[in-house]
Amino acid sequence: MWKLNRTHIKSLKKVHNLGLRNIKFIHGDINHMPGTILFSKNIRKIFINNPDPWPKDKHINKRIIKTDFLNKLYKVLKRKGKVIIKTDSQDYLNFIKEEINNSKFKIWKKNEELMLPLSKFQKNYNKIYAIVINKN
Repeated sequence: MWKLNRTHIKSLKKVHNLGLRNIKFIHGDINHMPGTILFSKNIRKIFINNPDPWPKDKHINKRIIKTDFLNKLYKVLKRKGKVIIKTDSQDYLNFIKEEINNSKFKIWKKNEELMLPLSKFQKNYNKIYAIVINKN
């Protein structure tokens, strides 16, 4: 069991105040989520914010954004669904682009074409790179 922190509570209140009923927060190991908790072809957008880039060569196999994971996400997305990925690592972004090219997804928009809101952390620190991939 996990405890709610201030950020979780703020997000839940915002969703409640906006009357949103089509949003779900999930806490857990994402590797076990697609196809188990999420129903096939039920999701319109998935946001992946700042996944660990595991910059050392010996840790690259621990990266979450890999072809097999992307193909699992592809299965749970509705037609024309999107995955929005943000990272502060240019090297990881390049790795992600290669993995996308090996997956069923197509790149829809790249960093310079996006106007996504930045978090407080993102405003104060590293440049954020973003990419949106699209299910046909």
